Amino acid sequence: MEVIKAYFVIEDKIDGEQILKNIERYGRTCYKSEKRITETSA
Repeated sequence: MEVIKAYFVIEDKIDGEQILKNIERYGRTCYKSEKRITETSA
């Protein structure tokens, strides 16, 4: 058996504004309210 050390790779640059927009999009997709996304809603 070969033990592989756990690791991760961050593919995107970390941008707080974009992270908030993504979280809003995911939540609104769950609750079917994508139409309410605006430039300032996040």
